[in-house]
Amino acid sequence: MNRPQYSPILVTLSALGLAATALSGCVTEKFSAQVHDSPFMAGVRDRTAVEDWSEVRPEKRVQAHEARFDHFVLFDTGKAGLNDSERSRLEAFLRRIEVQGSDQVFVVNVPTGDRAAARLAQRRQATVLAYLELSHLRAHVLPQPLAGDLPPAGSVALTVQRFVVSVPKCPDWSGWPGNNFNNQAHRNLGCATAGNLGVMVNDPRDLARIRDMGPYDGNHAVLGIQRYRSDKIRPLDPEDVGQLEAQQKVGQSGEAKE
Repeated sequence: MNRPQYSPILVTLSALGLAATALSGCVTEKFSAQVHDSPFMAGVRDRTAVEDWSEVRPEKRVQAHEARFDHFVLFDTGKAGLNDSERSRLEAFLRRIEVQGSDQVFVVNVPTGDRAAARLAQRRQATVLAYLELSHLRAHVLPQPLAGDLPPAGSVALTVQRFVVSVPKCPDWSGWPGNNFNNQAHRNLGCATAGNLGVMVNDPRDLARIRDMGPYDGNHAVLGIQRYRSDKIRPLDPEDVGQLEAQQKVGQSGEAKE
């Protein structure tokens, strides 16, 4: 069996090519290391690291923060009625904070161990509650003061809690509107939605927590779920739709006549 014959020139060129490739790899690796460690590339390395590991900016959203207003109603020694000065102070406090329908009003007595003082404190509490009721304000009685400064002895603490809506700062032109190399959303994304929601919300407390469910018929709700799971949902009858429309028209015409 004859062995293949290779030309000496071809063998020499192949060897030179392998050697050049090996040398070029060493030179390239050494050159890359030198460029990477040079002072000129320090700023580029820092900028690249920041861009590669930059945190995702939070989306524009409306938030609700809890605010609290405290007022101490003072009484004369041994008295349970409001004098003119304290009545004026209380009226000024309520005007200043502009109590709204979604606010929560609490009345708290100063804790005391004396039985006679406790009865006097209850009378003073009833005085404040009666005044708030005349002002069309519904107050809740708390057994002890909320966290914070303790009211003076012999006084009744009035606390108003509310949720305040805060909208994001918009528009946000802190970044380039057309250049985005870190795959993040535009800084103005969501500004209009958050701003409109903050203006339209009726009760800011709804942005912070879910409302408690009101009373409902549990049996009726369970039967509805059972019909849904067993695929026995009744289709909507067109005649029922016509009756509902007729009832609505009758109701609207009656309101118009009034």
